[in-house]
Amino acid sequence: MNKFLTFQGQQPLYLGDVDFASQAIRDAFKMVLKGLTGSDSANAILHGVVPSVRSSSVTFSAGVVSIDGEILPVDVSAISGTLSDTFYLKINSTLGGSRVFKDGETHSCWETRSVEVTKTVTDYPLASFRRLQGGFGTQRWHYAQGGVDFNLVKTGLVWTMTIMRSAMTGLDEHFFEVNVPGIQSDDLQAFPSVATLIPTTAYINGNGGVTSKPLEVWYNKTSGGELHILMDLADSSAADGTSYAQVVIPVF
Repeated sequence: MNKFLTFQGQQPLYLGDVDFASQAIRDAFKMVLKGLTGSDSANAILHGVVPSVRSSSVTFSAGVVSIDGEILPVDVSAISGTLSDTFYLKINSTLGGSRVFKDGETHSCWETRSVEVTKTVTDYPLASFRRLQGGFGTQRWHYAQGGVDFNLVKTGLVWTMTIMRSAMTGLDEHFFEVNVPGIQSDDLQAFPSVATLIPTTAYINGNGGVTSKPLEVWYNKTSGGELHILMDLADSSAADGTSYAQVVIPVF
């Protein structure tokens, strides 16, 4: 990386020297992230920023992202809406360290930068950010709403879904349906673009004890950059008790 060189003999120090040293550090991080992401933009999710759903809002956990090679913390972000909405990253800047200069002018000498997830359109759509975990880290998407608890977990190259849901009612059109956002584009490309069936089994704990029924799980990537999941009991009946299911998604 570039260096600011120092020498004995009362070396003069200028404001441009501070800028040079600061930029050298920023450039070094950006070059590392370019190599890790394989992208000149060096945009990536480095940690966290995982969505979960409660009632009519989506909450993204705190985390760390790289935006144009700049490493920034992400605040916990609660947003009204659903997982099917389009989310963006917004950089916020706070000034501090106010001081009076020799010429009498006052300047803030500190800038603290952080990121929030928002639905306000910015240059940084969340779906375009690669989740950087070396390809083998665990990634998790969680949905909890209306008596349903759904998890999608990627560990290494294996994708696993688990679901627990309360008894179905006449208002339920499907056993379960959701669009999962935030899957990095490289991973999403591995999913089929047309709905593909995985036959599995749902275990239902009702008044008659635990019974099993064939469960059809359909999955495909959408044109909007999300993973669509649709589950229905094969006999089109309604689950009359708390249901449980687990399925591994084949990705080739």
